[in-house]
Amino acid sequence: MSNVVRKMHSIQQEIPLSKTTKFVVDNRGRTAPTEKTGIPLIATNCINNNNLYPVYENLRYVSQETYDNWFRSHPEPGDLLLTLKGSQNGAVCLIPDPVNFVIAQDMVALRVDEKVIDPLFLFAALRSDEVQAQIKNLDVSGVIPHLKKSDFDKLMLPYPERDAQRSIGQFYFYTSKKIDLLHRQNKTLEAMAETLFRQWFVEEVQDNWNEKELKDILEFVVDNRGKTAPTSETGIPLIATNCIKNNNIFPTYEKIRYISEETYSNWFRSHPEPGDLIFVNKGTPGCINLAPNPVDFCIAQDMIALRVNKNHLSNYYLFLFLRSEDVQNQIINSSVGTTIPHLKKTDLLSFKIIIPDNYKTNEFNKIVESFFLKINSNSKQIRTLGTLRDTLLPKLMNGEVRVDYP
Repeated sequence: MSNVVRKMHSIQQEIPLSKTTKFVVDNRGRTAPTEKTGIPLIATNCINNNNLYPVYENLRYVSQETYDNWFRSHPEPGDLLLTLKGSQNGAVCLIPDPVNFVIAQDMVALRVDEKVIDPLFLFAALRSDEVQAQIKNLDVSGVIPHLKKSDFDKLMLPYPERDAQRSIGQFYFYTSKKIDLLHRQNKTLEAMAETLFRQWFVEEVQDNWNEKELKDILEFVVDNRGKTAPTSETGIPLIATNCIKNNNIFPTYEKIRYISEETYSNWFRSHPEPGDLIFVNKGTPGCINLAPNPVDFCIAQDMIALRVNKNHLSNYYLFLFLRSEDVQNQIINSSVGTTIPHLKKTDLLSFKIIIPDNYKTNEFNKIVESFFLKINSNSKQIRTLGTLRDTLLPKLMNGEVRVDYP
């Protein structure tokens, strides 16, 4: 993909969303009967403005009979999936090809009228800050954010000439596709590391392996819990618990706050270093990420960073050990509090860690280190591409710049 960015006139024309579609798949207000297995049922939690396609998180399923007879209609490849209710209100994703899921209530699939508007441009326009702000302003509920389908005629979109639509749509799609491919590669590498860990250290566990408490294999613990740092509008990212999720290796930069250089230097007790394990101990205890290289953020309260003493163990081994199913269940059972779960630091540090023989862990580390280094490199590319895409999109939408594709 190559392009040239040049100055151009401002875009003035607009079109309502209602004029851009030829069909709307709408099962809103109806809850499908679910099963333990079957065809995935995509809910609003699976749709966000960071991923090109829906993500498969906390899935429910429907039977083939329900698929065939219960739903009014189903999305098709290339449709746009738009959420209408909840915390993800206004999130938009593309429907992939093939479509191997059904959609739940509180969202619609928009079938774009290609005679009226370029489909990829509409996708980009719906994700733009200006249109997202409109969606929030059309909210009809003070408790649960809610966009009415009948308000589609009030949701106004920029409507440049067709060539500009195509250029903007192509730029947004192919940049997002590159990001999506990097995410997929990361997931593959992560799965390879998890599979190897499970084979070597779970399925082939040895009776003569030792156990040590977590505190005995750590070199240092970064702990700013209980203290709220003063924030700024810009500066160094402050990673909060919402940025640490077990479906990622490294923290995500979502709903970020910032701190000043002075706060970074003088307020915090200490900071994480590359390879540290960032562990959430309140709210979503047990969510664990690695600190990337370089570390360009600081961590907020309700989490700690564990620095492994590499004379005892590999940080990659400990990372995968703490993420294993048995340990995650132990974390849940050891947490206190019904409204906001909380794992005490002292309880975490007393967890028993299985220590395999040095040869086994060294061989494991040699193999998986390349996986994690590649994930780290890919993650940096993802951030760079995401920043480029999100910085240029508003300028493309208002006509300040234009991207030309050969």
